[in-house]
Order: sequence, then C-alpha cells, then structure tokens
Amino acid sequence: MKNSKLVQLLLTLNTNEWKQLNRYLQSPIVNENKDVERFCKYLHRYIAKGQLTKLSKESVFKYLYKQSAYDDSYMRQLMFNSLKTVEEFLVFMECKKDHLSKKVKLAEIYLDRNLEKHCRGVIRSIQKDKPVKTLNQVNPIQQYAILAEVQQCLEETSKPNMAQTYLQDQLIYQETAFLIKQMQIWADLLVKQNLIFSEEDALKVQLLLDYVELGKYINNPTIELYYYALRCFMNIEKGRSFFRLKAALYKHKTKLSIKNRQLLHELGRSFCVMEIEQAGNQYYLGELFELYQLALQEQLLLENGYLDIWTYTNITTIGLKLNAYDWVATFLKDYTKQLKETYSQAVYTYNYAKLLFSQEAFEEVMELLNQEYIKDMLMNISGKSMLMKAYYEQQETDILYVLLESFKAYLIKQKIIGRYTSNDLKEKSLSTSRFIKLNVYKATLPTTFAEVIV
Repeated sequence: MKNSKLVQLLLTLNTNEWKQLNRYLQSPIVNENKDVERFCKYLHRYIAKGQLTKLSKESVFKYLYKQSAYDDSYMRQLMFNSLKTVEEFLVFMECKKDHLSKKVKLAEIYLDRNLEKHCRGVIRSIQKDKPVKTLNQVNPIQQYAILAEVQQCLEETSKPNMAQTYLQDQLIYQETAFLIKQMQIWADLLVKQNLIFSEEDALKVQLLLDYVELGKYINNPTIELYYYALRCFMNIEKGRSFFRLKAALYKHKTKLSIKNRQLLHELGRSFCVMEIEQAGNQYYLGELFELYQLALQEQLLLENGYLDIWTYTNITTIGLKLNAYDWVATFLKDYTKQLKETYSQAVYTYNYAKLLFSQEAFEEVMELLNQEYIKDMLMNISGKSMLMKAYYEQQETDILYVLLESFKAYLIKQKIIGRYTSNDLKEKSLSTSRFIKLNVYKATLPTTFAEVIV
C-alpha cells in the first residue's frame, strides 16, 4: 500500500499542508465522504511516525469498519476517491496563490451582476499589478467584455505600453482557448459520426488546421495533439501524423486535463482500428496495444472507478493476437477487480478461457466454460463457439453434437436468426465452419452450418 499513488502523494505534503488538508476535508462543501477524512487522518498517523511498512489495506479497513468483512473492491474505491480529493485540494491551494486570476474572475462576476462601479474598482487594482508575462498564469474563463473594460481603464492611465502588452496577451490566450474548443468539438463530432467527416465538414476542418499552421499555435501542447489527431482522419500524411500524435501523448501527458487525454487516446485507438479493419494494415495492432497499455497506466479507461467489460475483453483479445500471453495473464488478474462485481467473475472466466485456448489448453477450457454461465449474449455465443472448438480438438464427437443442438436452441431462443443472416452467423461462429470444411467426422457432424440452425 505504501507504493500507491495516494500514499506517494501524501508523502510530499509538509506540516502546514497537512493542517490545511485536515481543514479542507472537514468542509462538507468540498468533501461529503467522511470515510475519506478518517482514512487520510489514519494514513497521516503512520506517515508521521515513518511506519508505512506496517500499513496494509486490510488493517486500514479493519480500523475504519471494525467488524465488517474485508471488501477489496470497496477499499480500492475509497483509495481512488481519496486520491481525487487530495488532488482537488492541491489544485485549490494553487488557485489561492494566483491573485491575478482571482481578480479577473471577480471582475467578471461584478460585470455579470451589472455592478459597474465594483467592476471598475477591481480592474484598477489589476492595472496596478505587474503585467502578465506568461499565458499560463491567466484563468482561461475570461470574456471579451472584461478585456474591453480592462483596455478602457488601462488606456486612461499614463502607461499605454503596459496596457497594450497586457491586452495583447489576453487576446492571444483567448484565441488559443477558442481554437482548442473548436478542435474539441470537431473531435467529439468525429467520434459520434463513426470517424467520418462529411465533405462540408472536412472543408471546415481543413480551414481550421490551416489557421493553426499560419498562427503557429502548434506550440501549444493541447492544440498540437488535436492538430495531429484531426490530420489522421483527414488522410493528411496519416502515418506521420499518427506517430506525431503518439509521441505527443507521451510527451505532454502531464500537461492535459483528463477529459482531453481520454478523448485524444480514444481518437488514437480509433485510428488504429480503422487502419486494421479498413486498410488491412496489421502493423497498427501493436500500436493499438501500446496505446491501451498507456491508457491503463494513466487510468484513462476507468469510468466512475470501473473498467468497461468490453474494453477489458478487447485488450485481452489484442494481447492474445500478439502472443503476449504473460502480459494478458497479469492483466486479467490485476484488472478483474476494476470490473463491476455483477459481471467480474463471468467476464474473467470468459477471457481466461480465451487465454487458455490460445495456449491450446483445451481440457482446461472445457472444464472452465462448463462451470460458469455467462449472462452476456455475445460472450455466451463466443464462449459456446470456443467450447465447440475445444471438443473438436479433443475429438469429443458425441458431446460436440449435443452442444451443437443446444447451440441451435439457444440461437432460436435469443432470436439471433431473425437478426443476422446465415453468412453473418458463420463468420461469428468460426468453429462450426471449421467442422464443415473437414471430413474427419463426416458421419457424425452436420454437413453445413445451415442444418444446425434451420
């Protein structure tokens, strides 16, 4: 537990920051979870005494919940919530230090409330401050009305050069923020439209990319990433653009918001999938795998603290295609705890069976799949297909024929036949097509898959 992100972050706090954190956690406005407050205080006790080696999740859980049986998933969720709360505390403390951003925001509030006198007073105090030297010091939520008011007040003073420099910096930052927002909108639209731009939209995106190039905004990390992501889907040197995108994801991973990182990672993975499925370029399978690994490291695939079952399955499938058996085995063990408890055991069983099947451990596959019922329809179909392949490989013809009959009944019950053509079913049931092509068990196996489902 001492190597967790939460503990490592808490170790960096000084005495004064601990005092401020305790006060922060006591406020119901920012922290409604009292377990987080008690948990952090308990950790502080061990950190202060230098006794982290004695700390464990089980001992913490016992202290917090007394007689309750240990629940690892709840403990992991508590650690995640505590980490996010401490991160928000540190951001809050940094914002308190940025006096200029607070004044600009206050001026905006006064202006929105039609308190012109109050607004002018704040702007005059901004005028007396040292002009902004770097764009990162300015709060991105600023309105042109505020900037115009700042310009008017500053131009009335005897320091016109300072006024001009200040306003110019604000306008540049505002335009940068506007470009980022536009690129985010197009990226979101791209995902929602199945990675395809209409002819009209493609023209607009091209104009946006041209504007970025002319204004040299490419030096901004967020704009750089969206720029190369959009170029990938516009087929503008797409190979080079993808590798620039990938390099920037590594380079700027600490400079972006979680929302931006999640969207950009999704675009990178989607491009790889498009190249694999549409262009038949299997090289991108390895690139897709690497992007998934990076996203796991940065915890970008979790939603409300949980990993989606199909993301979990996709990662497993890609790893197996690349023969990364040891990595997949470790992944299944470590990330099953991140699945919702309702699905975790069945989804783990299905994916572990895929791992065993890839290693040709057919007897273990049969034993595993016969023990666990998989509720998800598509996973159930895939699991039965895998089971039939395993029986075939082991030459268990009698059981195989019975399973084929039950498989037919299952498809009819789930109304699969009405939703797919027979050809689609053949593709989704690869094992059956393999039986058809061979004559080894011609006397016992149906000659076509159609005989199984008709």
